Order: sequence, then structure tokens, then C-alpha cells
Amino acid sequence: MSASDALERVVALNTAARGGDNKAQMELLLARQELTERTMLTMMDVSSVLSELHCENEKGDLIQRRVDEHVADQQRKWTIAGVVTGAVTSIASGGMGLSQLDTQANVVNVLGGALSTVTGLGALADSASVSYRPNNQLLGDIYANPEKSNAYPWTVWKFLTRRPDGVSDAAVQTARDALIDQWRDAGLLGRPGSETELRRIALVSGKDGVYNSEDLSARNEMLDLLEATVSSMNQDISFLLNELQHAGLVNQGSVAPEARR
Repeated sequence: MSASDALERVVALNTAARGGDNKAQMELLLARQELTERTMLTMMDVSSVLSELHCENEKGDLIQRRVDEHVADQQRKWTIAGVVTGAVTSIASGGMGLSQLDTQANVVNVLGGALSTVTGLGALADSASVSYRPNNQLLGDIYANPEKSNAYPWTVWKFLTRRPDGVSDAAVQTARDALIDQWRDAGLLGRPGSETELRRIALVSGKDGVYNSEDLSARNEMLDLLEATVSSMNQDISFLLNELQHAGLVNQGSVAPEARR
């Protein structure tokens, strides 16, 4: 949050201000105000990203529902065709049997069985895809990992990509690294090297493409996991503010209600 300087000033001035030093009290007030402002601005950054993620997730859900409705409609048509085929076959073969046309009846049964198989397989294999271009870069930057993100406020991007101070070892995971591992462990990116993986990486990257319902569902789950990761930033801020309050470095009134909870 770039609040380290303000926090250090609060700590340094706290004792002098309690001792009745008017200048220290004024400087402490200004340092507290800067610390509080930076904290509130960061919480607003987090809220902004969460709102955008929620909106993008809702749009994805809507498109997926339309694709699923199309598939259900096609399967219903195949089912009706199968029922009609079975009924016509039974009536025709039964009539031929009554007329002692056994050979013809057997032919009709074979043809009817073949048509029923075709309609059944059609209902099972039917699927639908949609031409879709995601216009949101939030997932794309997570996968591409640019040095600077234009999709995220710098505070949120730093939270997602930072390593502990003084640690540059790539073996130490960032929040972004852990998130991508979650995607892979859940199978949301598909099997490594598969066509599904290539298609879903393109979807995550915001590229034009033709995607099916499973692709869109996987993308929505990725957004959910990303939303949970970003939300954890508010938990860290809340913990910081409560610690400062317990230490007597900030007043209770300067802590946002949601942080106090």
C-alpha cells in the first residue's frame, strides 16, 4: 500500500505525542491520516476489482445458460424423433405381422432399430459452441504475468505477484502462482498439451474463439477462485488495522466497520 513510511512515523511519534509534545501530536495526526487514507484507498481498489470480477462472472453465466438451453432444445428434438420412430416402427411391424408379412415386418424392425440408435446417439452427442471474445483482461494478466498490469490497480497487482521481502527464489510461490496451481489441480485448464488446454488458455487470454459450455463453466470457476484470492487481501488489511488498534497506534474511529468485524 506504500504505507510503510506513514506507519513508521506513527510508531516513532506515538510516545512523544503521549508525552504532551504538541508538535509530535500534530505530526502523529497527519501520519495517522495518511495511513488511514492509504488503507481506505487500497480497500476501494480491492472492491473495484471484486465488482469487475463479479460482473464478468455474471456475463459468463448468462452466455453459458444460453448454450446449455440450445443443447437441451436439440436433445429434446432428438428424443421426440426417437419416440416417433419407435411408435411408427411398432405400428408398421405389428400391422405386417397381422397380415402374415413376417419378412417385411422383420425388415421394418431392423430399420426402426437402426433409426432409434441414430436418434439416441444424436441426443447423447449433441453439443453446442458459441463464438465468444472475452473483453476482460483480469484472467489474461494472471496467466501472462506482465511486470505491470493495466487491468489491476497497482496495489492489488503487487499483492498478487509479490514475494516476501528479500526473497527472490522462484520456488517461493506468489498468490498468482498458487492460483494457477489451483486452476491446474482442479482441471480447469484441461490436460497439459491437449487441445482443450490450448483452447482454454486462449479463452483466459481473451482471444476470439469458439467455446463450448464446459469451457465457459471452467472460466467461471477460474473467476471464482481469483475472486477468493483477491478477497483475502481485505482479510490482511483487516488484520493489520486491528493489530494497530490493539497497539494503540490508531484510534478505533479510524478503522472501517468492515475491518473491525
